[in-house]
Amino acid sequence: MRISLDYKNIKIGISFYKNYGNAVIRNKIKRKIKSICAELKSEMNNGFCIIIRPGNDFNSYSYEQLKLNIRSILQQAGVVNQ
Repeated sequence: MRISLDYKNIKIGISFYKNYGNAVIRNKIKRKIKSICAELKSEMNNGFCIIIRPGNDFNSYSYEQLKLNIRSILQQAGVVNQ
C-alpha cells in the first residue's frame, strides 16, 4: 500500500507482517494511517519516503493516541517540523 502526497514529493508505504490479522483489520488500520498522514501533510517537510509497519498492539490505541505517536516518530525522523 502506498500513499502519495504529490505536491510535497512524499511517499508513505504501509507494510504488515504476513500473519497480521485478516483483511478487514489490515484495511481498518490502513485507513487510520492514511487519515493521520493526511492531517499531518501540511506539517511535513518535502522529499521523504516513509514506510510504516504497525505492531501487534496498534489497533488497541485510540485514534488520538495513534496520531500523537506517529507525529512523535515523524518528528524524531525529521519529517515533521517541531
